[in-house]
Amino acid sequence: MRTILILTTILIIAAATQADPKLIVHEWGTFTSLQDETGRTIGGINVDDEALPPFVHEIRAPLTYVQSQGKGAGPAARPDVTMRLETPVLYFHPQAGSTAHDVDVRVQFKGGWLTQFYPNAEALIDDAKPGANFTSNPIGADSVSSLAWKKIQFPIDVIVPNTESHVWLAPRNVDAAFISTASEGEKFLFYRGVGHLDAPLVIGRTMVGDNLSIYNRKPWPTSPGPMWLVDILSDGTAAYRAVDAISKHLGDFQATTSAKFAPGEYSDSNIGKLRKDMHAALVQAGLFADEADALLNTWELSYFKSPGERIFFLVPQEWTDAVLPLSISVPSEVHRIMVGRIELVTGRERALINTIASIRPSNPQWMQSGHVQFSQAPADYKAYMGLGRFRDALILDQQRRQPNDNLRQFISNYGLPQSAPQPSSVARSVSDAKPQ
Repeated sequence: MRTILILTTILIIAAATQADPKLIVHEWGTFTSLQDETGRTIGGINVDDEALPPFVHEIRAPLTYVQSQGKGAGPAARPDVTMRLETPVLYFHPQAGSTAHDVDVRVQFKGGWLTQFYPNAEALIDDAKPGANFTSNPIGADSVSSLAWKKIQFPIDVIVPNTESHVWLAPRNVDAAFISTASEGEKFLFYRGVGHLDAPLVIGRTMVGDNLSIYNRKPWPTSPGPMWLVDILSDGTAAYRAVDAISKHLGDFQATTSAKFAPGEYSDSNIGKLRKDMHAALVQAGLFADEADALLNTWELSYFKSPGERIFFLVPQEWTDAVLPLSISVPSEVHRIMVGRIELVTGRERALINTIASIRPSNPQWMQSGHVQFSQAPADYKAYMGLGRFRDALILDQQRRQPNDNLRQFISNYGLPQSAPQPSSVARSVSDAKPQ
């Protein structure tokens, strides 16, 4: 009798599982921040490498801009933007026999604003619809925004928006369900945001020996996933190494590594090797192989072709869930695989800033004289362009901390975008992460 009862129970559980399988949801995205040599977070990073398609929805005026080769343009480099939440996408995988339909999805950003999204969603900032002038307010650590998508359907065929944008087409090349909501369709839910918060890791650079010390940002004791230190030069060659967390240490301290690479460690082939390593880690963390490909292909320019030194790491889902709570209205198996990206200020950037600060500022009229080759650009402008994606943030931060007449005039001459909103709290440095 006992055996029959056990078998009956197993059959009932199995039947219930088969009758209503969970919806599988996979998400990937990037948390990007900029830290100086002490691990201090630098603001003003609301700039993109590539523009989004025009059909993407935004809350009022855009807060991000794509840096051009000419004068600064678009929204200002806001000092209150200390983190970019870049291209989170959610893929849906209904299981055979699933009854999932009219699915509601809601995501919050604690410490930031969710500013761009597709398909259309209900957007709230601090529990209210954004007013016409809300962008003039500073983003604070206590800011909260949300997006809600209602009645998501999984039709077999959907008319998706036409675009040639690489950053939109790459995520689409995944074997996931089509979705439709609010009369719009796609292969994924997409959103982006800007925030005033720090990365879960803080990275300090020693003045002697040029080593990096990596700490967990308080109060986050959870160890990050795999980490990689990457240095990409302007000629396209790169060096990288995996950084292993020191598991025997408890508490805040995570790892240490040299910030330097020997000349022989740079090569054209290292990017392919790094992609392979990151792909394996993403799949092991829970993404499907084509989803991992989509992530890496989407960020090919920003991750692998933009000069600079940076740390990549897999963000603990505990941190993601706390900062970016996600709710789905039906039983779901959710994997949230986020990449942390911390851009590091190096001696190269400091030398370029010092070049701008030490010479008489050039007149931008040289840019108006027809098709001028970049090789003919003035020395200060060449140094400025060499600072990479966050050059405006670096120049403006330097001027705020150590005012310099040449820097001030350069900022004025070239119209570097800057704005009034100031952060409500001071970004912290490595000293705040060290164990007492």
